[in-house]
Amino acid sequence: MIIGVFLSNNIDAFSITSEQLKSLSEYFPSHTFLEIPDIETLEKSVSDFDILITWVFRKEWYPRSSRLKAIFTPAAGSDWIERLHEYSIPVFHGTFHGPLIAETLCAMILHFNKQFHKAITHQQQHLWNRNFFSMGKRLATQTILFYGYGSIARCCAGMLKTFGCRIWAVKRSSRDPVLDSDTDLIINPQQCQQFLGQVDHIVSFLPADKSTADIFNRQFFDHTNSDACFYNLGRGNCCNESDLLWALEHKKISGAALDVFKEEPLPQNSPLWDHPDVLIYPHASAINRDYLHFYSAELKKKLKPFLS
Repeated sequence: MIIGVFLSNNIDAFSITSEQLKSLSEYFPSHTFLEIPDIETLEKSVSDFDILITWVFRKEWYPRSSRLKAIFTPAAGSDWIERLHEYSIPVFHGTFHGPLIAETLCAMILHFNKQFHKAITHQQQHLWNRNFFSMGKRLATQTILFYGYGSIARCCAGMLKTFGCRIWAVKRSSRDPVLDSDTDLIINPQQCQQFLGQVDHIVSFLPADKSTADIFNRQFFDHTNSDACFYNLGRGNCCNESDLLWALEHKKISGAALDVFKEEPLPQNSPLWDHPDVLIYPHASAINRDYLHFYSAELKKKLKPFLS
């Protein structure tokens, strides 16, 4: 089989190295792996491949992809791999992101718990203010509320559970004794408002669709704990950014860490950039120098049924 590999990206961590490509070729020596240098070459040659490992696939390419048996992508979301219902080519997304994102979320929570953003300000001012940190908080005393409790959120919950956190999750289905084993409470979405005042950290992993648009709005934040922090690591459409700024200014929450935004890159004139209690993470929660190393290990297992 001929396997096309288009894993070039303007993010270094998302671009396959020659060593990683060689490792794949040696693992499946009976098959040919061809690196595709750019999207123009991919578009022209899409009909030549039996399998594609790619960041991108466009709708108009399906009619010319009669040989294609499967598409593999490192991406967790479906933003870049377009689908057409009349073509049943299976798409396999990356499922390795959980530990990478869990570490980022833990760092974000500790950023606010330990007041690192204020410590940086004090350092810039040459201010030795030890008493300020009397307001610091311990994870072991806190409750984390997850919106969108899929595989990545569960990985985050497992890591936070080791610190002693209480884990609550908002989901439509009832508690699964296996998948939801780290949760202390499952909350129906229609009942969540009554619990918002009791949580310390609110974490969104919600996907982007009509049902999730602007869920985190002024009405939502009007019920939150004034000491709570909000984190969006799902999709930017879920949070009304103007209402989030309102919540910060009116002390409805104490801080926000944002990995995703309605418009990306975040516009230079967005007031979020300069807010002292906002941490901007430019859609980077999974970016890590070992990103494609993790994916390569997962990919070898997923490719086996097709290449054995």
